[in-house]
Amino acid sequence: MDPVAKATLENERAALLLRQALHSKITEIEQYATNATRKHHLEACSAALNPRKVSLKMTELAGTYINDALVTAMNEELKALGYRRKVEPDISTRTDAGKTMVTLKIKNAQDGANQILSEGEQRAMGLALFLAEVRLQNHKSTVVFDDPSTSFDHHHRRHMAARLAALAVDRPVLVLTHDAVFLSEINFAVKRSGQAVAYQTVRWDRHHPGLVAPGLTWETMDASARLAALEQSITPLKQHSGDYMDEATKEAVKMAYTRLRGTIERAVREVFMNNTVRPFSDEVSVDSFGAVIGHPQDEWDQVTEIYARSCEVTDAHDTNAAHQLAIPDTSTLEQDISNFKGLLEKAKQRKRAYQNARSEQTTARRTPFAQP
Repeated sequence: MDPVAKATLENERAALLLRQALHSKITEIEQYATNATRKHHLEACSAALNPRKVSLKMTELAGTYINDALVTAMNEELKALGYRRKVEPDISTRTDAGKTMVTLKIKNAQDGANQILSEGEQRAMGLALFLAEVRLQNHKSTVVFDDPSTSFDHHHRRHMAARLAALAVDRPVLVLTHDAVFLSEINFAVKRSGQAVAYQTVRWDRHHPGLVAPGLTWETMDASARLAALEQSITPLKQHSGDYMDEATKEAVKMAYTRLRGTIERAVREVFMNNTVRPFSDEVSVDSFGAVIGHPQDEWDQVTEIYARSCEVTDAHDTNAAHQLAIPDTSTLEQDISNFKGLLEKAKQRKRAYQNARSEQTTARRTPFAQP
């Protein structure tokens, strides 16, 4: 009958009823709390992924790295690649759908670069920009070029080969190409710069492509590499040496002499004439001709004798029935290869002596006032 006590009990009863009702909904309430927490985190992530912030950051990076230093480096690379236009590229940037685009514009020209430049010049532009970015990055990672000479004329090929040889001084450079002319330019540039180089060829293995073998193909080998390949190829023929050879051995000997003939012709150009005249080139190296001296007559007679025998054996020359010559046996072939290898080494020694003397003269001219 106490009103105060009664009100307290009624309030307590109402609270207990509410707790009882709440208990029946506890699963839904816990799920709601979990969903609310997840929604809060997702909204925070959505705000953090606002593309505007990404665009602002890319604009900041573009302003940092696409700058006057890149323009200067690109112009230097264009000059190294043999770019002959008097105008210079003007690099500008724009952001398109979240991507920073580099636009190349020719100074003092209204039309776009793609309307002014040839395909080869456009490729030179792209390579120059790539090389400029490589120069400005603080690392020495390997750089890979896939057919960099595509659409290049011989002028740009030669400059590109020299640039890759220079680039290999600071970092490993991997070049993939099927351009034999460009490969010869690379080989010449590498030898001139003294860089270490390793050649590999992707070829067919019977019926399947993709075999990676060390060395170059026969067509792209220099004289020394060809002689080494010839020595290795005739090893299986030695067991058939004698007065009589079967037809297969005869054909193998004829093929070996055919290749020896081509090797001698290449050696004449590369060593005896010191690459004074090079294929696929429109110039004669006057400096190189200085080494084309001093070949003793007896040595040259031996070279011409081996070459004449190679010409007689090869199927490229037909002889009449009354003058059919016997195919030399494998021991004669082996001796011819060995003899020419020795003659070639003597020619290389004379060539090195000339180059050393010329180097000493160049050093003396550059230091006329050096103290003894």
